[in-house]
Amino acid sequence: MRRSSAHGLDKEGIEYSVIDLEGDPRAVNALRALGYSQAPVVIAGDQHWGGFRPDRIKALAAV
Repeated sequence: MRRSSAHGLDKEGIEYSVIDLEGDPRAVNALRALGYSQAPVVIAGDQHWGGFRPDRIKALAAV
């Protein structure tokens, strides 16, 4: 995960897991199935987005 996304999640106190795509072909296939071809991808329940999205992180923290 890019440091920006991780920093934003940390700042909002949101727990997360980092998955090494290089070592997990199933994870790569799952992201491709969602339409992503680049990382980072943040998946939170039924929400997901690519890249650093501070607006989405703040909305997630408000839940």
